[in-house]
Amino acid sequence: MRVSPPGVVECPQCGEYTLPHRVCPNCGYYKDREVISPEEE
Repeated sequence: MRVSPPGVVECPQCGEYTLPHRVCPNCGYYKDREVISPEEE
């Protein structure tokens, strides 16, 4: 039995790669709206 690695997509807001159908951890956007405020470091 083979398991394939998960696909990744590029965030349209910031360009970081993330898992599909997830909020981008870098900018906090999902489908052209801000869902969470990213933590300031």
